[in-house]
Amino acid sequence: MRKIILLFMFFYANISTYSQSDLDSLRIIWNSEKYPDTIRLKVVNTIIWKYYMFSYPDSALLLADQQYNFAISAGDSIRLGDALNNKASAFYYKGFHKEALIYFNMCLSIANKTNDHKLILGSYMNLSAINCVIKNYDEALYFNKKSFELVQKSKNFFYDKDVLSCYYNRASIYQKKKEFNSSINYYNKALSISEEIENLHYTSLIFGHLGEIFIEQKKHIKALEFFNKKLILGKKINNQNLIAEAYHGIGISYRNLSKFKLAVTNLNKSVALKKEMGTIDLQDKNYFELYSAYRSMGNTNMALKMHELFTLTQDSLNEKEAELEGVKIEQIRKFNEIKYKDSIKYISETLLKKSELKANQKELKREKIIDIGLIIFVGLILVFLILLNNRFKKTKKQKGIIEEKRQEITDSIQCAKRIQSAILPSQKVIDKFLEDSFILYKPKDIVAGDFYWLEAKEDRVLFAAADCTGHGVPGALVSVVCNNALNRSVREYELTDPGKILDKTREIVIEEFEKSETEVRDGMDIAICSLIGDKLEYAGAHNPLWIIRNGVLLETKANKQPIGKFDNLLPFTTHSFLLEKGDTVYIFSDGYSDQFGGDKGKKFKSKAFKELLLSIEDKPMEEQKASIDKTFETWKGALEQIDDICVIGVRV
Repeated sequence: MRKIILLFMFFYANISTYSQSDLDSLRIIWNSEKYPDTIRLKVVNTIIWKYYMFSYPDSALLLADQQYNFAISAGDSIRLGDALNNKASAFYYKGFHKEALIYFNMCLSIANKTNDHKLILGSYMNLSAINCVIKNYDEALYFNKKSFELVQKSKNFFYDKDVLSCYYNRASIYQKKKEFNSSINYYNKALSISEEIENLHYTSLIFGHLGEIFIEQKKHIKALEFFNKKLILGKKINNQNLIAEAYHGIGISYRNLSKFKLAVTNLNKSVALKKEMGTIDLQDKNYFELYSAYRSMGNTNMALKMHELFTLTQDSLNEKEAELEGVKIEQIRKFNEIKYKDSIKYISETLLKKSELKANQKELKREKIIDIGLIIFVGLILVFLILLNNRFKKTKKQKGIIEEKRQEITDSIQCAKRIQSAILPSQKVIDKFLEDSFILYKPKDIVAGDFYWLEAKEDRVLFAAADCTGHGVPGALVSVVCNNALNRSVREYELTDPGKILDKTREIVIEEFEKSETEVRDGMDIAICSLIGDKLEYAGAHNPLWIIRNGVLLETKANKQPIGKFDNLLPFTTHSFLLEKGDTVYIFSDGYSDQFGGDKGKKFKSKAFKELLLSIEDKPMEEQKASIDKTFETWKGALEQIDDICVIGVRV
């Protein structure tokens, strides 16, 4: 029986006949660097399946290897999976089944890592089929059931094609197990779908398999009928492999019907096509059937010649199997393990923005620890304040006890500071996503109402400077609520537009504070930016955006409303900019410009802050941070810092 595999990636291709000019046009795109990497990788996939895979698997293997290397350099995980699938398929059609199995397993591994639903399903189907070919029937049925479960769960646009694939694989498994009634049942289910959706390739395959079963059942006229149907469709879609298989089946049927000349004619056609394709699979069977036909005709010389060719082909196949099972297969496996690990490492790095900050189990555990710590912190403060108040009412003589409790509270607040620091982005994360930047963060007290925030989604980096109501412990408590609301807006609701993020954050904050029996009008002012390449988007609640370009400060004002309860709530506005190389972006809270100091003890004010930034905008970002900090301390002098301070600068 022909060992045919269900090749999922081919299944989704639009199979038709293409001219040489079409192929030349596709080759131009594949070989030209002026086209995007994703387009070139899609094009080479088309070339492999429409022109080479079924007729010239060696050429398909060569192109698949080039596709594999290019996908690694381009950082394209999806096309890397395609390339692995293509290499596995090419090895299959060359008759290297165990090597094909290695690559199909590699394909499944990368599909699971990238959570590519289509590639996972294709890998399940291919692993079911290849395990059937090498007689691992339990494994084949296992992957077939996994395929069916995934298809039933998703029910996407390709549902009918997916169900067809599952029926086809299951029928193939039962056919190999010689459970012919079950096999025919599933082939008929698959045939009903393939004819309905007019998939000529699969209809042709199913006709061939039904012909094979009828040969096993000695229904040779019926078998001949189905092999002829397969031949007609194979020619219609110009699939050399299907045509060769059909001639082989027709030849066997004629031999079984004692029409030996017709058997020889068709078997020789199958041999010629396989030679043209450069593959040796099926040739041993062709030669054996020719040997039987010539022997039945009494042509001893040709019978001996065919038997000799049968023996030589068998030896060649056995040598290849031995190589795969011996040293060669081990060397191939080691080579591909190294290459595969390198590719996964590269893809992981390029997709880090997409995956690093997603809420995985470790991050959720970390956030839960932070939340529990904050609850403990609030509880400690309440307990200690109650104790402190009761002690103070009883007697003023207990100053020592009060001081002790004060120290405990201070220690608790220090603990809270560590917890609050944990919700802030680490310097490592900031350096990764905002390479040329600084953050000046100066809480007024141990803990702060101001905070800075960063989140990365795919190629987009979101960052913000926020100023919550109050400072110290009250401000810190509000900051926890607001920080959580920002995280939920981006992670849970998957928002990336700054204005919409602020709208949703305000909604969450108001909802949280409305749980209180008393009215809470606390909230925050904020400036939030989204940076993707040289495109910047900004939205603000009271806090503006400043961009310095070529010595000129460009100001974009924020909406005059907070994140919190407000009499006339309006949607926040998103402003978009196309940045130029050398532009510097600044967002900040109002603590810096509101600080009292100088000779007359007045506010620093926004105008002086602008002049300061303009005077240092050509300096490296770390020097800018140091200058801003030094200017603040000089201005403040001996006066108390009146508010938390947060200033973020980012140079493009």
